[in-house]
Amino acid sequence: MKEKISAALTARYKELGFEEKAISEVAHYLAKKVIYEEDIDGAIQDVKGLLEVFQRSASTPIRCAVINHSKCIGQTSISCK
Repeated sequence: MKEKISAALTARYKELGFEEKAISEVAHYLAKKVIYEEDIDGAIQDVKGLLEVFQRSASTPIRCAVINHSKCIGQTSISCK
């Protein structure tokens, strides 16, 4: 069941950019809850909001670093805020 859930998660949420390990852990969690194959779609829909929040939280430091770096271009100072 875990493999089917993992495949469904990857297909539906690949645009969020999670690594295979993260998807595998979510699939492992859902496999404990999903008994029937026909319940997979509902289960992966239920974690959509959670995955989107995780993705936004993970990408915030990256966005901040890019913004701060672009402010530093042309400056000789090491400190950049």
